[in-house]
Amino acid sequence: MISLILMLVVGTYVCIKYKKNYILCISILSSVYLVFLIALKEMDVPFTIYYFFIFSLLAKRKKTIPKDFFLFGVYVFIYVLIGLLFQERMNTLSVLLTRYGFLFLALLQLSKGLPENVDPTNNFITVIRLGTIVEVAAAIYILLYGDMTNRLAINNQAVGGSLSIGLIILSIAVFFMDENEWSKNHQMTLLIINFVIVVLSGTRGYMIMSLLPLIPFVYCYTLKRGRSKSKSVVIITVYFIVASLAILYYDSLLTSVSSLFRLSEGIGYRTNENAYIKALFRVEPIFNKLFGFGLGGRADNVPNNYSIARTASGTKTWMVYKLLTETTCHNYWYMLLFKQGILGVAVCSHLFMQFFLKIRSIRNNNKYLFFSLFLALVGVIISLTFRISGTCGIFEILCIFWSLDYCKTLNQMVQTSSSYDEL
Repeated sequence: MISLILMLVVGTYVCIKYKKNYILCISILSSVYLVFLIALKEMDVPFTIYYFFIFSLLAKRKKTIPKDFFLFGVYVFIYVLIGLLFQERMNTLSVLLTRYGFLFLALLQLSKGLPENVDPTNNFITVIRLGTIVEVAAAIYILLYGDMTNRLAINNQAVGGSLSIGLIILSIAVFFMDENEWSKNHQMTLLIINFVIVVLSGTRGYMIMSLLPLIPFVYCYTLKRGRSKSKSVVIITVYFIVASLAILYYDSLLTSVSSLFRLSEGIGYRTNENAYIKALFRVEPIFNKLFGFGLGGRADNVPNNYSIARTASGTKTWMVYKLLTETTCHNYWYMLLFKQGILGVAVCSHLFMQFFLKIRSIRNNNKYLFFSLFLALVGVIISLTFRISGTCGIFEILCIFWSLDYCKTLNQMVQTSSSYDEL
């Protein structure tokens, strides 16, 4: 209890201290959240506090409610209301914050822009430095006192690397927009450190989110070091092949590497969850196919639900009860299919399509940053098939849109400067 009160006090102080620079404020809050997540080894209450602070920062001074935010809010509110009145209340609220929360924040961020009167490049560099220090300290602590072998995880939650994903995206953005500052501030070293932490996290989703946006970066970096385009293409091809093999395939001869990268699909119980949702979808009523069972609902109305769970559990008899009662599975898309049906998957797919269109807007301003952010968002979508991140998708999605606004802001500054030069 004292720790949670301390988190509230620290969060309030940070919000007051850095109220004019919400990007730095959110980054500090994310670091604070990571520290308390490790210390308490419990996610629900710390994440709720963390989310409350970030939502209040992004919603602050909004004169009008963004259209997509309003429509998505109304749609989800119907499910929340049903969940609170007729289903499991705590499960409803937990799903709302941890699985849908990052989408609401992304929709708010899309219409916010960067903080005024703050140098965006220096701001990003400060955030990268701060986040890297916190990640390194967290990694050392977890390696010494963590409860999972060869992984930066606490209480089965992938904690290490939660910030590094976003920090890598920010570093790539600075490289493409201001390479001089990127080089002067030792960003390559920090980029490598964060990538190593992501690998040590042992989480495939984290690795995919980090590897994909690095493809355009590696290509341009090799070009700028005097290599020809053909050599750069060869390097990036080799990089992509090696990265893909490292993530997708299991080498039985290197068991330690397999354990580190968690390459075997059989590791964990997400396969049982996926099998349950798929088998259930085949026999559930058409209404549930379209609209799901609700944020706090169960599939008790489906005939043979128990036998489906037994079959999906395989030899893990303890999984039967878990499948029947804990319906928030690792795979985000199967979770959507269960909670909100085909309509829910369609709605969230539409939101991600809107995100892609927003990123597309900088294609003519900086095509390589466009490719990186595009691939970063693809990485987010792919990673959600494994599990959601330690910040429940918040930090990485915000870093993508901060980088987007960063590109727009710097290009606008250049255009404004050019217009003055013509006077």
